Formats: sequence, C-alpha cells, structure tokens
Amino acid sequence: MDHVTAHDARPTAFVIESDDHVRGLLVAAARAAGCAVVGQSDVGEIGLLHAHARRADLVITGLDLPGIDGLRVVRSLRSSLPDARAIVVAGGDAGRRVIDVLEAGANGLVARDSEPAVIADAIRQVVAGSVVLLPATRGRTADAPDEALAVAA
Repeated sequence: MDHVTAHDARPTAFVIESDDHVRGLLVAAARAAGCAVVGQSDVGEIGLLHAHARRADLVITGLDLPGIDGLRVVRSLRSSLPDARAIVVAGGDAGRRVIDVLEAGANGLVARDSEPAVIADAIRQVVAGSVVLLPATRGRTADAPDEALAVAA
C-alpha cells in the first residue's frame, strides 16, 4: 500500500483480483500510471468495503472473483462511490463481456493478457475521464494489431 498524505494530488486506486500474479501486475500498472495504490484484495466483498472506506478514486477489479463477481463490484461501487472510476479486467472472453461491463457502469475493460504498459495507459485514460475498451492481445498478429478504443466521457 502506498503512503498517501492529505496534500497528495495523485488519484487513489484499489485493486481487487483473485490471482496473486495478476493483482501484482495491476498494482504495478496503477503505480506506473501515477496512482497511489491504497489497498488490494482477492475477494470482491472485502475489496469493495475497503475501497469504499478508503474513498478510492479508481477501482480495478477482476471479473471472476470469489464471492461477488467484478460486475457486482462495479454495480455496488456506483451506489457507494458514484464518482469513482472503475476498470474491469477479464480473461479470454473480454470481448464478449463489453456490453455487460458497460451496463454495470464500468469506465474500462482491459484484457488480463494486455502488456503492463498498455494497462497503465488505459488506467491513465480512465482516470482522465475516458471510457477505454482493450481487446485481448493473445494471438494477435501484425495484420491485426492490438488497438484500444477510447471514448472521451
């Protein structure tokens, strides 16, 4: 957890992801994007409680979590921290979940297998107010580059 003072202007982020390795990568990406990471959890309900208690500016959540899933985390976040931004991280079926993620109220969808620098850039864009949808990168070729769709909110 990063030390945050009252005078710290960095946006705060809370990461909820059940896979330890992926959670570590998301924490590193959030820090690389300029966020102060105020906590992390591997369980949806617990992460949501801590994100709310710490008044996180951004919640990055996995889709498949023990307890409540990432979509329910985002829906709950909309009522408890309506100004917070939310990014959902999904596995290989990320592209098929776009509508579900947006309907839940997320500001971004990122594939778990995206490069860390790409995830950090998506975090920067979401914090700045855009909606970002990143397709899966696994299996991409030079003829089908990995491109993000960013829409200013």
